[in-house]
Amino acid sequence: MLTAAIVVVILFTPAYLQQIHHVPAPLALRANSVATFMFALGCLFFGWSNDVFGTRASMMVGFGGLLASSYEFYARLPGTPDTLMVLYSITGFFVGAATMVPIVAVRLFPAPVRFSGLSFSYNVSYAIFGGLTPIILTVWLRTNPMAPAYYVGGLALLGMALALVPSPKA
Repeated sequence: MLTAAIVVVILFTPAYLQQIHHVPAPLALRANSVATFMFALGCLFFGWSNDVFGTRASMMVGFGGLLASSYEFYARLPGTPDTLMVLYSITGFFVGAATMVPIVAVRLFPAPVRFSGLSFSYNVSYAIFGGLTPIILTVWLRTNPMAPAYYVGGLALLGMALALVPSPKA
């Protein structure tokens, strides 16, 4: 979920906008800057939401919003500069739902586990999927320009499904 949210929407999309949809580089980078700022606000919001409304509700709203906003964003490309900015900023905001992943890991595992194998495996898996995601999308884009939407959408659905899994502290 972290890979889909951050690597695809924030890191991969500016080049995708330029190469696939021929969005001028200055516009793509400006839209990405706004989306990145909104991502930071989304992280704050979903952290707060987790404290106020709970983990399940925050994950369902966050990953549901990521699913809907990312599909809408990628489906409407290239669009007008205004729609690009608005839809990319909304999607960037919902990328902030990725903050739920470490929150859940911290709550589910005691400190001795978190600071041993779990921490190591978390970082290794993030590095592996972070490295493989651009390769997967590059190959997939050869047959389908909506590949980023489907990739992010699939993992957002996984995040929503995981929100429904019973846990002792969720």
